[in-house]
Amino acid sequence: AANIATHTAMGMVAAGLPVKIVLLLDVSMTADAMIAGKDVNSVADLKGKQVAFEEGTTSDILLKYALAKNGMSIADVQPVPMPAADAGSALIAGRVPVAVTYEPYLTTARAQNKDVKLLFTAGEDPGLISDVLVVRDEVIKSRPGQVLAMIKAWDAALKDYNADTPGGRVIISKAVGSSVEDLNTAFDGVRYYSLAENKGALTGDFSTKTFADVEAAAKNAGLLQADVTPEQMIDPAFVKA
Repeated sequence: AANIATHTAMGMVAAGLPVKIVLLLDVSMTADAMIAGKDVNSVADLKGKQVAFEEGTTSDILLKYALAKNGMSIADVQPVPMPAADAGSALIAGRVPVAVTYEPYLTTARAQNKDVKLLFTAGEDPGLISDVLVVRDEVIKSRPGQVLAMIKAWDAALKDYNADTPGGRVIISKAVGSSVEDLNTAFDGVRYYSLAENKGALTGDFSTKTFADVEAAAKNAGLLQADVTPEQMIDPAFVKA
């Protein structure tokens, strides 16, 4: 089993790996975004400009999705490939006018320069940047009880987090070796999905709309080379149990 990005799961299945999505874990709303200085006020303003982003990542998907949504393509901008951790700094230093990155780098950049603003966020299409729990087919067949127990453990942990969010954030921050202050905006920018919410999501919007949007964006970014379908990839049996 693994907690991975939805587009990564698609790539695994397209490559022939026998895995299924059994749970939608989270959706990025403002934790992934395009940021710009005062001279860029819309995605249309990107034409001909340099854009810093990390290729082959969620930033790549978000940039190309934003461009496509505004009738543009990567050919309309000047790509400046670099790690997501450096993209915001490049914007602040004036080396590029636009950057695509994620938290906590978004907040760091905006704190250093008050003119920096969110130009386009993952929340424009909730689920475009999302994480799922995937399990190998053989494990689903041979150990369904363990898969269900793992899903219920996630749900119990999420209930505890929602009941005491400050305390939950302290535990998570300590586990990843960071401070709560550094991660608060990352927490705030993500929506987590409970087992109850999954009952509707996995066979609802996630499979009927979000899945197609992620697939198209991943293909546009060159991260997915073959077609995949919700029927092929999603097993909702456990969230319905």
